[in-house]
Amino acid sequence: MTYSQYDPASQNRVPWNFGAKIGPKRPFNQKQIWAIRFDLDREKRIRDRVLFDLAISLAVPK
Repeated sequence: MTYSQYDPASQNRVPWNFGAKIGPKRPFNQKQIWAIRFDLDREKRIRDRVLFDLAISLAVPK
């Protein structure tokens, strides 16, 4: 739903995402991937570690 251009209250309103970066995010670098794996291992989150490894293996082009 949009605001009316004739509503005086909406003329000074700033969009909620003003200034936010849009578009795809940068991929993780190798150091960040190993840090995530280390944290998941340390917290004994086996399921999350397996899902993370699966996602990384599917994201890497062959």
